[in-house]
Formats: sequence, C-alpha cells, structure tokens
Amino acid sequence: MEKKELLELVKETGRVYQAIAAKIEVLIEALNRMEKQKGTTELAEKIEQFLAALLQSIKAEKRVAKRLSSSDKKEMALLIRKELGEIKRLKAYVHLASRNPTPPVISAIHQLYKYVSEDIAGEEAVLSG
Repeated sequence: MEKKELLELVKETGRVYQAIAAKIEVLIEALNRMEKQKGTTELAEKIEQFLAALLQSIKAEKRVAKRLSSSDKKEMALLIRKELGEIKRLKAYVHLASRNPTPPVISAIHQLYKYVSEDIAGEEAVLSG
C-alpha cells in the first residue's frame, strides 16, 4: 500500500510542479528580455512561495518513502534528497533573479527547473516498476 500511496503523492507533486514550471518559463522569458519590472518581481515572489509549499509536499513523500522495502527506500531516498536540494537551489536563484537578473542566474534557473522535472520522473519510474 505504501508504494501505491507514494506513487500518487509523486504524481500529484509532478502535476503541481508542472504548473510552477510554466510560471518559471514565463519568468525566464521576462528575465531574458531584461524586463526588471514590478510584475517580474511579483512573479518571482509567487514562484518562491509555490516552491516553498512544494518542499513541504516532498518532505511528506519522504516520510511515506521510509515505509518502502529497503531497495525502493534507498533509491527513493537518494532521489528525494537530490530533488529537495535542487528545489532549494532553484528557489534561491529565483530570489536572486528577482533582484539581479544576470545571464548566469537565468541559465541556472533554466537548468535547475529541468533537473527537478527529471527527478520527479525518476521517482515515478522507481515506484511504477
């Protein structure tokens, strides 16, 4: 039952993250055009809030993952740890970009948001297999 429950949590996290990712893409486009406007700052702040809430959801996944079989538990623990770190870094870069949108910061946001999508897909694969 834990594996099925966790798979549903991961899928829900993936759906929520895709909504956040769409907003991140809008932010990246605005930052690439160097539109440092009030709307851009507000969007970055909303994304930061969404990412903070997402971190809490992933921590809930981590608690459920502790009840998996040892092989699945180990793999999930690694994926979740990686995902948490990347989301924290993504949140920090979004914050930085709202203050100082330099090309390296924008590039880091773009790369990190792709990594998180890959992590979520990896978790689904572990739980589906």
